[in-house]
Amino acid sequence: MVKEPGKQYTMFQTTPKKLKAVIGALIFMGVVKMRKVSDYFVKDEFFTNYIQKKISREELQNHLRYLYASNP
Repeated sequence: MVKEPGKQYTMFQTTPKKLKAVIGALIFMGVVKMRKVSDYFVKDEFFTNYIQKKISREELQNHLRYLYASNP
């Protein structure tokens, strides 16, 4: 991540592979309901291994911070 002087948010680079992981994580999180996003990254849970192998919690939260979808 690169933090520019005077900027509140940090910039980060992403790849198509990471964006696919974010979309996959969102679909998975829609199917398997848990209370908090951090619950998907608990090491003891069987169902969360898929997300943990593809993307870290910090990366997912950074992507979700800037991801926006609107209803046309």
